[in-house]
Order: sequence, then C-alpha cells, then structure tokens
Amino acid sequence: MSTNIHQSDIEWLNTSVEPTLPRLVNSINLRIEKHREHIKRDRQLIVDNLLFMNIVNDAHERIKERLAKIEEAQEILTLFSLDKAS
Repeated sequence: MSTNIHQSDIEWLNTSVEPTLPRLVNSINLRIEKHREHIKRDRQLIVDNLLFMNIVNDAHERIKERLAKIEEAQEILTLFSLDKAS
C-alpha cells in the first residue's frame, strides 16, 4: 500500500487544527473521487490503445495482402518474359 502524504494528511498532523468527522469524511471522499478519475483515464487509455492496435493490425494485414499481390504479379511477369523469349 502506498504511503503518499497528501495535503489533507498534513492538515491532520497540524495540532492547531482540530480534526472533525466531517473533515475526515470529506477528505476520504475527495481521495475516492481522485482514484475514480484516475481509473476512468486509465480505462480510456486502454480503449484508445486497443483501437490503435486494431488500426495497426488492419494496416499490417493490408500490407501482407499487397505484398502477395506484388509477388503474384512478378511471377506473371517472369512467366510472360520466358514465353516471349522462346
């Protein structure tokens, strides 16, 4: 578990400020909300990266298909050249 010190922790350590239950609840709720925001951003990052990977995979498949077509066309040219030479 992380032991990061937050501003609210420093306030609780300040002896001149008396902690109250509402302040504690508010502090905890703020942390929960921050964690939810980070989770939301991370989930969106995952979705964005998956979409990007799909685009990359599709492009890779198109490249493989085009390379196969080039190879096929070169074979046809080679056969045509051999027939023309005879």
